[in-house]
Amino acid sequence: MGDVAALRTRFAEVEKEALETRERIQAERDAARAEALAAREEIVVKAEAIAAKPESQVHWKNDTAELRALLDTWKEAQRSNARIAKDAERELWKRFTAARSGFEKARKHHFAQARQGQRSGRRPQGGPCRPGRTPRRVLRLGPHGARLQGPHGRVEDRWPWSP
Repeated sequence: MGDVAALRTRFAEVEKEALETRERIQAERDAARAEALAAREEIVVKAEAIAAKPESQVHWKNDTAELRALLDTWKEAQRSNARIAKDAERELWKRFTAARSGFEKARKHHFAQARQGQRSGRRPQGGPCRPGRTPRRVLRLGPHGARLQGPHGRVEDRWPWSP
């Protein structure tokens, strides 16, 4: 039948080698998961730092672009890095989306206030189509003064809303 004792010795060596390889691979996977978790945590911390800035220190265009870049980085980390535990990923994603939505709310509020301020501080601008402005006034305000009236005759007589 053969040498059973030698076969058992060889099997024990192969089994030991397989266990060592399995432990090494498991340690590498654990290290990759820890690295992926740290990378995602870093993304979340950056997003929370941007969202926590006082409104006077926010540069809306750059910070919005940075948040979008962080989202792209998150997606890339999801595709390429090692998988992390679902509950840890879900918790980090909640923090990340909360930071993004808080920033977006602040951004929308800021620009709504800016538009409101512009509307309330705006004076009506004159022009030929604005009520209360006659063509005569427009013609006088033109860059060529009276020469505008010459070839056109009395334009204001032809306008239906002129006095």
